[in-house]
Amino acid sequence: MRKTALLAAALLAFSGCARRASQTITIDPALSSLIPPDSVMLAGVKADALRSTEFYRRWVVAKPQPQLDEFAKRTGLDPRKDIRELLVASDGKSAVAMARGKFSPSGVEPALAQAGARRFTYKGYTLTGTEQAAVVFLNDSTALAGPAAALRAALDRRERGPAPPKPLLDRVATVPATSQVWVVATGLFDKLHLPTSQAGSLTIPPQMFGSIKEVTAWADLRKSADLAAKIDTSTPQDAKRTHDAIKGLIGMGRLSTPDGKRELLRLYDSVTVEQQERVVHVNANIPLDLVEKLER
Repeated sequence: MRKTALLAAALLAFSGCARRASQTITIDPALSSLIPPDSVMLAGVKADALRSTEFYRRWVVAKPQPQLDEFAKRTGLDPRKDIRELLVASDGKSAVAMARGKFSPSGVEPALAQAGARRFTYKGYTLTGTEQAAVVFLNDSTALAGPAAALRAALDRRERGPAPPKPLLDRVATVPATSQVWVVATGLFDKLHLPTSQAGSLTIPPQMFGSIKEVTAWADLRKSADLAAKIDTSTPQDAKRTHDAIKGLIGMGRLSTPDGKRELLRLYDSVTVEQQERVVHVNANIPLDLVEKLER
């Protein structure tokens, strides 16, 4: 009887852990091991999940995509069917894209070479492209693209062992599993140094960007454009300035809405901005019929 009770308790504990784990986004281990340790931003697309959304059916499947068609023809890689998960990492200066999917390097590399890229090797891997932008296939299911120096560094990390930035992964662990697209950043705005004139055009004080410490944003596109963002600042006063700046942008948008675009008012009305101590929450739920009207 005691053994049965212990077994039942263990099963309940395991099922509880499984439920908790499934509530947030997870990055494919093959990709997370490649994240540069100095990354300050990660953005991800769960392509398989995205393809099952109403948004994807309306804006990708049901409409001509000449640019994607041309890209697939030129490179031999079609993002609409070949990529399962995409991850982009940035150190604030350059970015590396990492993808999991179904690739045929032997077919893609010649296509890239024919498009003008050259081929060069590093530690047994073939990089195709230039020093500024290249692609490398680790196997038939994992590919990296970015500056050649960044790709060489990624290959070096495979030998030394992964050391992904924990602060970013901790943020990823807060993104709902129902999200198909997401982005997290920590320390990014310290490196951007947005020019005063550009910040002024947005009516946002330049110093506000320095007060933003972490950002988490995600989108659930299954039935509508359900968007959310969590902005962590240094102090409650910084959060208040950020909150007021975002509300001000929404207000200016409403005031400048032309008579022929009254549907924009529905867009602005769908956005809520709330402050909780040092954190600002921004949410919007935009019906897909409104997205279609805004596109026209």
